[in-house]
Amino acid sequence: MITVRYLDGKIEKTIKAAKGEVLLKVLQSHQINVYGSISNKLNCGGRGICATCGVYIVSESVNPIHWHDQLADKFGYPRLSCQIRLENDMTIRKPERKVIWGQFLPKMK
Repeated sequence: MITVRYLDGKIEKTIKAAKGEVLLKVLQSHQINVYGSISNKLNCGGRGICATCGVYIVSESVNPIHWHDQLADKFGYPRLSCQIRLENDMTIRKPERKVIWGQFLPKMK
């Protein structure tokens, strides 16, 4: 079994999952929503094309196989949870602010 430690602000959960499972599906099966308010309803369903299920990998390096994850790994963007198969224990963190194309956010002061 693989251990996934999930961090979201002050919330921390530890999840056990089978090796080879897709991270997004594991999180969803434990009632953890990685989507933002808009992308919760408008997403690609785990096909790796909308980039809305991103999480930061804090502790374990996961080799990127999807083109988005290769860029995310290089530039520090969140990785697509729908494109990560669990191979080793890891700690992940939900981004503080979820942004998708066309979403307006309040100005930062």
